[in-house]
Amino acid sequence: MPEGRDVFPQTRWSLVLTATSPEEPVAHRALGELCEIYWKPVYAYIRGRGWKAEEAEDLTQEFFACFLERKGIESADESLGKLRAFLLSSVKRFLVDETRKKMAQKRGGGSEQFSMDHGEGERSFSALAANEESPEVLYERAWVRTLIDEVTVKLEAQYVERGKGKEFVALKPSLLREEDALSQRELGWELGMSLAAVKVAVFRLRQRFRELLEKEIAQTVEEGGEVDAEVIWLMGVWKKAS
Repeated sequence: MPEGRDVFPQTRWSLVLTATSPEEPVAHRALGELCEIYWKPVYAYIRGRGWKAEEAEDLTQEFFACFLERKGIESADESLGKLRAFLLSSVKRFLVDETRKKMAQKRGGGSEQFSMDHGEGERSFSALAANEESPEVLYERAWVRTLIDEVTVKLEAQYVERGKGKEFVALKPSLLREEDALSQRELGWELGMSLAAVKVAVFRLRQRFRELLEKEIAQTVEEGGEVDAEVIWLMGVWKKAS
């Protein structure tokens, strides 16, 4: 995560809307941050549509370049609901334009570029595409993976700040899966904790993860009341992909 990014800055929707600002540096930074966070779901969707890895990388760059040039945000409106739905519909419209195929053939194409690790994107896509899933399913899985990764990084930072980095690393596998008693005892031996203390530590880890996840999700939906439903949806997608 780059230095200077707030743990929870503007909501993700407000970042999209800030991108319409007439102040170029403000707009560029807001949309650049969205690109950094959400490029993997876009890349996964494009790859799922059958584009080759290099073509998908170019198209992902071009998609966000259009956003940075304000060509993809004129319809951005928080009242539209979920940010993930808006982003998906935007990339679908983008791919309808047949000229994008020609743009993909000219790597770079003179458009402004943002940081994107191609190798990481392809590894992520390969892990998500174990079966022949639809592009929409791949997008949803990448979206969920992105949110979980964002929250996990923030959670780890909190543990490190409190001098509990080693504890986080040891307990991290317990975040999204159940550990049997033997595994928890082994964690206790590793951390010098009793079985009861390990159980409490895992409970607190999951509790804080849930709080951060809800906070992250709240930035991508229109109303706070949608957060619980979005968490349920997210965990459902995660379990199916696991």
